[in-house]
Amino acid sequence: MILEEFLATGNPASARRVDVALHHQITNMAANDELAALTAQLSSKATMRFGAEPYPSHYLQRGREEHTDLVESIIAQDLDKAYRTAYKHFALTLEIIKEAFRKSSVGRNPSTSGS
Repeated sequence: MILEEFLATGNPASARRVDVALHHQITNMAANDELAALTAQLSSKATMRFGAEPYPSHYLQRGREEHTDLVESIIAQDLDKAYRTAYKHFALTLEIIKEAFRKSSVGRNPSTSGS
């Protein structure tokens, strides 16, 4: 099971690869074409079309917990919990991207950026 593979990885590169596959599987489990299209659109925009977010190791445990909660709520057909978990999980993507931007801008002079 792909969730088990994600839970077992401690390698950020592997986590990134498995995360993409896991999200694809989750949208397939939901059997909602509209949700799949919206998820793909949001993920593409959030990751600036890279298709996967950087996955710093200090976020892996939270990702493990949220992926587990999401899969379990879909299997249980608990739509409210699945929605809440998915919403929280998209916030994780935002946190990771913001952190990557902060780290990339350290030491750069904003007044000379783009010159």
